[in-house]
Parts: sequence; C-alpha cells; structure tokens
Amino acid sequence: MGLFGRIVVGLLGIAFGVFLAWKHEWFMNTFGRIATIERVFGSFGGNRVFYILLGVLIALGSVLYMTGALQGMLSGFFGSIFGR
Repeated sequence: MGLFGRIVVGLLGIAFGVFLAWKHEWFMNTFGRIATIERVFGSFGGNRVFYILLGVLIALGSVLYMTGALQGMLSGFFGSIFGR
C-alpha cells in the first residue's frame, strides 16, 4: 500500500479508535458485556475500561501504521524470532 493509502487507513483507524473510546457506553450496550473482561477488569470498571483501552490501542496502532513505525517494529521483533 502506498503512502496515500496508509494515510487514509491510518486516519480511519484513528477516527474509529477515538469514536470507540468516546462512545464506549453505546458499544457496550450494543455488543453487550463480556464475562471474561468483567472478571479481568471488574474492579477497574469492567467493560467500560476495556472498550476505552481498545479504542486507545486502535488509535495508537493506526498512528504507528500511518507513519510506518509499526512495520519496522513488527519486522524487528518477528524477524529476530523467525529469521529474515
């Protein structure tokens, strides 16, 4: 994918991640509660915290993808495991 495509995909990912973190209550009501997440994050806010963290991680991953840093990080990590 070229530079323009990475920028478009990155901006869409950032927008979705911010929307997910901002409207976490709507996502929780629409998609329901996840029992495993309630057990893990139960004392920290449960599913609300999960949806917010997921949105932030999607936005951060999109920024890394858009700038090309994600490819370098993944090839550096998995390249050392599987060989280049």
